[in-house]
Amino acid sequence: MRTLLASAACFVLLATVASVDAAPAARPSQPPVLADIINMLESQGRISHTDAARVRREVIERGAGPKLAAEVLPGGARCLTQAMRQALPWLESQGVQVMRDPPVTTNQLTSTKYPIRVNYNTEDALAKETLAQLEASWKAQIEDGKFRVPWTGGDSVPLSQAIYAYISDLGANYSGMAEGIADVPSTPICDCSSRLILNTSLPTKSVAEVASHEMNHMLQFAADCTESYTSSENFAVAVQSLQNPASVYLTKMFLPEFQDYPDYPVDYASMTQTGTPSYYYQFGSALFPLFLAERYGEGKISLIAELWDAFVQDGTVKINGFGNTCSNPNKPNWFDGTDAVLKTKGSSFDEAFDEFSAWRSITGSFDDGKHFMGGSAFAEVAIAATHGLDALPIKADLDLHEYGSRHIVLEPKTYTGGIKVSVAGDPEAGWGGSLLLWKGTAPVERVVLKFNKEKGEATVDSLEGTTRAVLVVTQKNFENHSPDDQVYDVTRTFSYAVDGYTAPVEPGPEPQPDAASSDDSATLQDGPSTGQDAAAPAAEDSAGGGGCGCRIADRSPQGLFAVSLLALAIAWSRRRAKPGL
Repeated sequence: MRTLLASAACFVLLATVASVDAAPAARPSQPPVLADIINMLESQGRISHTDAARVRREVIERGAGPKLAAEVLPGGARCLTQAMRQALPWLESQGVQVMRDPPVTTNQLTSTKYPIRVNYNTEDALAKETLAQLEASWKAQIEDGKFRVPWTGGDSVPLSQAIYAYISDLGANYSGMAEGIADVPSTPICDCSSRLILNTSLPTKSVAEVASHEMNHMLQFAADCTESYTSSENFAVAVQSLQNPASVYLTKMFLPEFQDYPDYPVDYASMTQTGTPSYYYQFGSALFPLFLAERYGEGKISLIAELWDAFVQDGTVKINGFGNTCSNPNKPNWFDGTDAVLKTKGSSFDEAFDEFSAWRSITGSFDDGKHFMGGSAFAEVAIAATHGLDALPIKADLDLHEYGSRHIVLEPKTYTGGIKVSVAGDPEAGWGGSLLLWKGTAPVERVVLKFNKEKGEATVDSLEGTTRAVLVVTQKNFENHSPDDQVYDVTRTFSYAVDGYTAPVEPGPEPQPDAASSDDSATLQDGPSTGQDAAAPAAEDSAGGGGCGCRIADRSPQGLFAVSLLALAIAWSRRRAKPGL
């Protein structure tokens, strides 16, 4: 049995697009969050006023409870999921009963197209926009994208395949979340019903992205309610970005954090929403499922849905606060499922990870227009080291997390010769790599390093015309890595070397023997060579001058006949040249 870190998933909303476009300000110190959660649960009617007053006093006056953090973004929005996961067990330990009923609402809007219902109190405009955007998301993600239809209900509401959304108070700084509710007994898999909650303070212009993101969490739960949290936010952000191509949340806020730490595992997820990297990293790691969709799925959401179907396992779900457990182990996990899907497409997880690590170097000002769609707007990957090729040979060492990558710039400067790149890693792990070459406006050339266990190399005959080169090294294929374990403190060291390289000269064609030096004529050659075929007698000079000076190459009967004709012609010519003739 394993525990999901959080089944309630939320999306960090920036208050305005203008605040996204602005340069990120220094992150302020984290305010206490536990009191906010208590207030929110009280306003929803999920804990009693008496319990709320009691534990709130303990938190504010005595500093009791976990010291929760929720990253503050420009505009003030914060993600609630991780803090909720830590807060609920503490509240239960304090004797607080948290009701699982949905937020109390008085009004409803029901779709005429799909089984979607929006429950609200007085936010008419927000409810109408929410319904419209959920309908658009249903078409994009379920009709066109082939995700499973989600389940809802299971508390005081009968189970059904539908989406029930609630507009409720989540506090001033939170945008929304999708919450797992109960196992679906009519199915054999570890799926669960869920509901979607949007904040009453959410601006209507922001509903499109928040609704598509939170709805995708519900679709995830309909396939595998207990899949690792390391696949939750990044896949939802990928779907959100594919559905909303003009989105700036990924490119402006989340992606820079991910690209700043390429050496960290692609499945890294911050547990406390603080630290370096912060939980921005997991949202930014949407770049990986986006790569999978573009490289293997024609840039369509349906590839993401196909992957989530591959994560499914049989079993029964037990809801534990905001965390879920499955009665069976998580086999396949999302690494396993992704590998299985890619093998049907002629690839594998490790091959895709190697290529993805190369693609993330081809962004920003180094985008060539042939890799990520819109890649010129993506943050550039952090460079671990830079070397000028006018200082060959080059040798250095770097460390690297499991399923991370290092990116090393090799500046050609005035060097136009060939290079040999060698990598040697810890033999306990598996390694991979690429050498990327920029040449004018041509697509970036990728030379894959050939590895024999932990040692790999690649050669380039000439850097003529190359303006930039990047060595990308990846660590993978190590034993027992699982995204469920969330072990992020394992690093291994590799060394790399760059030397000048001269391509070996290809041997020319074997010299062909002269036709006159056939086996027959060879027996006629006797004594030292005079520079003339010894088997071919020179034409005799007449009294009037030298012979023809030609070399007879054809010793066949036809050739001898031709020589006879030539001799007669010369004799005739000479006779005609005598006076009186």
